[in-house]
Amino acid sequence: MAGYCNVSLPRDLLPGDLAVLLDGVAITPTITENATHTTLHLEYTLSSHQVEIVGAAGSLLTLPTELILMIGAACILLVVVLILRRRSKPKTPSSRLDDFLERAEKEWR
Repeated sequence: MAGYCNVSLPRDLLPGDLAVLLDGVAITPTITENATHTTLHLEYTLSSHQVEIVGAAGSLLTLPTELILMIGAACILLVVVLILRRRSKPKTPSSRLDDFLERAEKEWR
């Protein structure tokens, strides 16, 4: 028995030529395109298969190095700000009581 699968992908996700592998073997699917999407029609014998759709080299979600560095720096800055805010919070009466009880318990030991 034969089976088939239709896969629609946004054109921006995998720009350029696509390679389709069925169980590691290159196949030629029927490809239809419109302004926003590419649709692949695959046919195969019915059973379990591994299908891989690969875009042009380096086309899948590549980000410029500068953008990655800026995102990393923003994350580090956020962590530093959160740590500083936590340290500068004045102690509430309940936290002072907790500190007192903790010291008293240590003295009684």
